Amino acid sequence: MKKYTFVLLVFLMGICFTIVISGKYTIASTHPLDIERLADAVTESDGRITEWSLYARENLNFSTDKGFTTYVESMQRENPDFRWEYTQNNESLEFKGLIEHASGVEMIKVVTTKDDNHQSYVLYEFRGNKWDHLTKQFIQNHSLPKLKNHFAGEPFIFSCIKGEFSDTLDGVLSKQSNKLLSILEANELESLKENDFYSISAFSNKFEQFVPTDHQNMNLQLGLRKKGLGTQTTFVIGTPILMVEY
Repeated sequence: MKKYTFVLLVFLMGICFTIVISGKYTIASTHPLDIERLADAVTESDGRITEWSLYARENLNFSTDKGFTTYVESMQRENPDFRWEYTQNNESLEFKGLIEHASGVEMIKVVTTKDDNHQSYVLYEFRGNKWDHLTKQFIQNHSLPKLKNHFAGEPFIFSCIKGEFSDTLDGVLSKQSNKLLSILEANELESLKENDFYSISAFSNKFEQFVPTDHQNMNLQLGLRKKGLGTQTTFVIGTPILMVEY
């Protein structure tokens, strides 16, 4: 089967941001979370959520190795229930902490490079397979306060949902993509549309963060794939950009 890669503006675990994110996401706000808006849109479109994730990153400034060590020790003290591990290679040092909850797996990673630039950053990720009211509550009451505590500023939170549509009829990619965009009041900006694969970038006023592009702002990406006749359609949707290949 022909293999596609969803072309994304991605910073995976790299050293530098390659994009500029604008807009403000206030952790303490009471309006629905971006991940909640995405989940509601998927549910309204009769989709089934198989995985969700939140991701945030912040650059750190350490003038010495001692500063990095002090930061890591502080992070470990504040998260004693995490399972911490240390790894290093020729390019960087990495401390990673993991903990499993009923709602999903939470990860904190602190990285510093060994080159002359001495760049450092902290990553936060929370992902799971089950989406329900308890998950939303846990994110609101646990994850967001943790981000506020560990990040110096207001972090940009990247939200992503993967799932399936049970509709196996022809035209399902067009039907479901249009429905999701309509529910989220999103305007399509760019797209790649094949018989068995859709990749769409869009903008919606429902989300406060956005990526400035050459012509207009973008804050929603959607990918759908149909593997064959009579099979389910898989999808991934994220804001302000997707953090995965699809």
